[in-house]
Amino acid sequence: HTYTKDNNPYISVTTLIKQFGLSPDYSGIPKEILEKAAARGNATHKDLENFIKQGTTTNNPDLINFSKYVAIRNIDLTTAKSEQMVYDDNYLIAGTVDFQYFDGDDDIIADFKTTASIHWEAISWQLSIYAYMICQGDILQYYMKHLKVFHMYNGKLTVKDVPTIEYDEVIK
Repeated sequence: HTYTKDNNPYISVTTLIKQFGLSPDYSGIPKEILEKAAARGNATHKDLENFIKQGTTTNNPDLINFSKYVAIRNIDLTTAKSEQMVYDDNYLIAGTVDFQYFDGDDDIIADFKTTASIHWEAISWQLSIYAYMICQGDILQYYMKHLKVFHMYNGKLTVKDVPTIEYDEVIK
C-alpha cells in the first residue's frame, strides 16, 4: 500500500511494522498459495465493505457470518466506517482501517483477517497505531478505544479482543 497526502508520500502502517520485524514472514509459502489466499482475502474485504457501506449481500460465507454477528450484536452500520483512511502528518504514516463501529458504549477499531492463523503481535501493533492516528495522539482517547480482530477462516468467524500496545511504545 502506498499513500500520499498533499503530494507527500506516507509510509503505510503495514510497511512500517514489517520494517521493524513485527509482521509475519510468508517467504516460505509458495507463490501460488499466497496469490490464492490474497485473492480470497481481497474478495472478502470488498464484500464486507459493500455490506457495511451499502447493505449489499453475497453468498460469501464470511459475509453471511459477519452479517449474523452484526445482527446479534445490534450494530448500527449507519454510524460505522469501513475502509477509512487515516493519516498522521507528524510521522508521515497512513493506513486503512477495515471497520470502526460502536458496540453498546464501546468504541471499536477492528481489522478483518482471512489468514489461517492470527499473528497477534502484528495485529496488536497495526490496530494500536491506527488508534493513535484516529485519536490524533490524544492519550485519553487512545485508551478509550477497543481493538478487535474479525478472523474468518474455513467458514468460521471468531471475534477476539486485541491487546493495546502501550501509548509510549507506539510513540517510540
